[in-house]
Parts: sequence; structure tokens; C-alpha cells
Amino acid sequence: MLEDEPFPDPHVHAQIIVMDWGRIRAVMTRALGRAPILPATVETACRQRRPVAMTSVLPERVTCLPCREAARAAHLRAAEALEDLATLPTASSEHIQETQRRALEHRDLAHRLG
Repeated sequence: MLEDEPFPDPHVHAQIIVMDWGRIRAVMTRALGRAPILPATVETACRQRRPVAMTSVLPERVTCLPCREAARAAHLRAAEALEDLATLPTASSEHIQETQRRALEHRDLAHRLG
């Protein structure tokens, strides 16, 4: 928990940005040959600053209800944006398939949060 917090927050939160820091760290490690230092705290979907260890990208682990609702809405927005990208006439078939797959992943996460 944060040092200045009078009462520890027992909830697991969702990050405000729809991204998986673990996945990003793995890609950067492969590219750079060494593991980058990631931030110790992040802003959560319920607009609080919490340690990364108290957040999760797995919907089943998020126990903060405002975070669940905000993360669900963010995943639905991401899915809609990706579906819009898949309709661009200049996209290749591989790009369209990958974009549609990612949109389905976001829709699945939104369903699991909701």
C-alpha cells in the first residue's frame, strides 16, 4: 500500500490504460536484451494511484467495482476502435485478421468484467 494511506485498500484494481505491463516488459526485454524498470505505481481505472502489485489484467481478479465498470467500458471502446480499423480498404488480409482477433479479445475481457 501507499505510505500516506491511513487504511490499507484490500481491493485489486484495474489499470486506467488498457495494457498488459507484463507483455510490454517481455517485448522490451527481447528487443533490448535486458529487462526495463517499470513504474512502481500506476493510476487505476477508479482514478486512484496504487502499486502495480495491487492491479491485475485478469478480470476475475479485479475486486474494485468502479474499476471493473471503467475497465469494461475501456475494453468495449478498444474493441470498437479495432473493428473500425479492420474496415479500412488499405489493410492487408493478415492485418484485418489480427485486428479482428484483438477486437474479440477486448470484447471477451469486457464480457468477463461485466
